[in-house]
Amino acid sequence: MFLSVLMRNAGNRTERGSVLRDSRNGSSVSEKVLRVNRLRAYFIVSAIALATHCCGAHAKLELNGLFSDHMVMQRGMEVPVWGWAEPGEGVTVVLARQEKSARADAAGKWIVRLDPMQPGAPRRMTIKGKSETLEVNDILVGEVCVASGQSNMSWPLNQAADAQKESANANSPEIRLFNVLNARAPKAPSDRLPTVHDPRIKNMNVWMPCDPDTFKEFSAVAYFFGRELHRNLHVPIGLIANAVGNTPIEAWISRDACLSRYEDRA
Repeated sequence: MFLSVLMRNAGNRTERGSVLRDSRNGSSVSEKVLRVNRLRAYFIVSAIALATHCCGAHAKLELNGLFSDHMVMQRGMEVPVWGWAEPGEGVTVVLARQEKSARADAAGKWIVRLDPMQPGAPRRMTIKGKSETLEVNDILVGEVCVASGQSNMSWPLNQAADAQKESANANSPEIRLFNVLNARAPKAPSDRLPTVHDPRIKNMNVWMPCDPDTFKEFSAVAYFFGRELHRNLHVPIGLIANAVGNTPIEAWISRDACLSRYEDRA
C-alpha cells in the first residue's frame, strides 16, 4: 500500500515535468526522474520495513537487576519478583515448590509474589517466558536490609579502622553484599537500576558473597551492622548499600511526594 502511494506520487511528478530528451542516449528527463524516484521509493520502503521489524521484534524477557545469583530474599513475608517482557506475554516463576504466573501489562511489566519462606539450603529460581528461560542461582532466604544515606554510610571498609584485620576475617558466605551504582535518577521514578556501562566498574548492581575481595569497597557501617545481625540471628543477611555523599534528603524523595507535602501545608 505504502509502496503504491510512493510510486504513484513519483509518476505524478514526472507527468507534470517537461519531456526533454537527453542528447546522449535519447531517453527523456522524465524517464530518468521516474527511475530515480522508483529507486528512492525502494530505499524508503526498505528502511521502513527494517524499522518495523526491529520495533515489532519480541521484547526480551528481563528481570529487575536486584534479582541475580547469590541474592538474599526476605524471610517470613511475600517476596515480589518483577521484570519485563513482551506486552501480553505470560511469565511463570518457579522457586523450590512454588510456581507463580503473571502476564505482562501494556508497558511490558510483570510481577509475581512468592509466598513467605524460611531460611534453608540455597535455592534456584527459574523464570519462563514464551520463548526464553532465565535462572537465578544460589539464592538464600534471611534478613534483607537497605543501608542508605550520605558519606558516613558510603564510607568503604578498606578505609575503616583495622581494615587489614577485618579483611582477613571477612569470609562470611551467608552475608551477601549489593552495591547500587550511583547515578542521576530520571525525572520520573523508575524501578530499573542504573546500567553499568563502564567495564572498569566492578562489583556494582550485583549480589556478592562477602569475602576479603568483595567487602573492600562496601559500606563499613552496613557491613558491621550486618555482621552483628548474622551473629545474633544465625540467618543469612543481605545488605543493599545505596548511599551517596553530600546529597540532601530531597534527592531521595520523589518530586510528587515533595510537592504533596507542601500542598498539604498550604
